[in-house]
Amino acid sequence: MLQDVLRFNKTPWIDSAIKWLIALVLQILVGPVVLSLKGEMPITLQSLVILFGAIAFGWRIGAAAALAYIVAGALGVPVFAGYLSGLEKVMGQHGGFFFGFIASTLVCGYLAETPMFSKPLPSILNWVLGHLIILLMGGLWLSQLDPIGWQEKLTSLLPGAIIKSAFGALFIQLIVRFMRGRRTITAIDENI
Repeated sequence: MLQDVLRFNKTPWIDSAIKWLIALVLQILVGPVVLSLKGEMPITLQSLVILFGAIAFGWRIGAAAALAYIVAGALGVPVFAGYLSGLEKVMGQHGGFFFGFIASTLVCGYLAETPMFSKPLPSILNWVLGHLIILLMGGLWLSQLDPIGWQEKLTSLLPGAIIKSAFGALFIQLIVRFMRGRRTITAIDENI
């Protein structure tokens, strides 16, 4: 989605490397943040920034950044929700969500590269789809570890997923509109 309106370098591989680095740094800085609302389930920002990288820059950059994020966390860098890390986090109770991160970046990043999903409503649906993929894979994983309580855990995550989907879609649309407006202003300035 931003792939077409945001260029950092004329050389494609350098441009892609910069976008990958931006996606990874966002994941490392924002991924550990947990928003705790009084009386509600805490909302982690991991899925928001994971999907942002894929929907903004496409499936290749998004999946590569998500994979690097997961590997960094598994190796001990405190980048997971709540500033946690370790291989036991990736393979433990929340393991399915990490695998969902990779699957969602592939699917949603690919869809974001199609013209249809650059429009506002399909963009929102792409964010919702990404969160559903993450929740589905997380739920399947949880169901194997906790056959009785997994549905309640998964249901408690739905409001946060909806909020993050709406925010992510709005944020990217604002960036796209801003960048397209700047391109128009730049083109007008060059003609003066």
